[in-house]
Amino acid sequence: MSVYVQIKKGDLSNLGKVFNITIDRPAGTVHPKHEDIVYPINYGYVEGLVAGDGECQDVYMLGCNAPAEHCRGVIVGVLLRSDDNEDKWCAVPEEYLEGDTMEKPLLYEPYMLRETHFQEQFYHTKAVCLYEKTCGTVCFTEENGEVKFLLVQNSDSGHIGFPKGHIELNETERETAIREVLEETGLNVEPWEGFRFAYSFTLPNGIRKNCVYFVGQYGGDFLKIQEEELGAHWILNYEDAMNKLNYPQDKAVLEAANNEILKRRKGND
Repeated sequence: MSVYVQIKKGDLSNLGKVFNITIDRPAGTVHPKHEDIVYPINYGYVEGLVAGDGECQDVYMLGCNAPAEHCRGVIVGVLLRSDDNEDKWCAVPEEYLEGDTMEKPLLYEPYMLRETHFQEQFYHTKAVCLYEKTCGTVCFTEENGEVKFLLVQNSDSGHIGFPKGHIELNETERETAIREVLEETGLNVEPWEGFRFAYSFTLPNGIRKNCVYFVGQYGGDFLKIQEEELGAHWILNYEDAMNKLNYPQDKAVLEAANNEILKRRKGND
């Protein structure tokens, strides 16, 4: 006797889990109802899991573009459709997660939406991803020969850190950092070459955050804080900035950035 499990709309509890996926529409298949849609990636379902439409839970199989019949995949994204009775899942082969996930673009929202656009373009879709990647810059200036750092506070979380934000499609890490600093602070800060600090951590909800930081100096630019996202900001010396930060990972970023600044200043003496 077959046992079926109902998957509710908005259910994110299967992110990170591994399933056997039956591919019923291999890459290159023409959509059974819309002849103008050709599947560029493998598309299938998980037997025994029932979505809101009464059919088995559908899955986009990313990172495995050769036509296949069966795949074993890790669920790395849930595509929430606000105008449909079901959500779609995105999976990658287990081996895709081997090594540094910083360098695996299909794990992140803009690339996941690009890969599934051929079909999701007809729906109002929001992606919730197992992995998120943000890039930012430790921005500093000099006042009377003293190095001071710009700290910002997120309005929603209260997190005090450095200007940063999520990657967008086809951006390099440096390009993301430059854009985010400009959007959040109005500063045009060019990150230094030769410095990159990365760390990862997992949120209580299981979402895995990959963060990359650069360091860069600003001068007489007019500071214009993005009030929609940032509740407060400070320009502080190293000791005060270290005390103000409320996450240990950011203290490590600041320490590394300050050491880099000191090293370069010493080299210029």
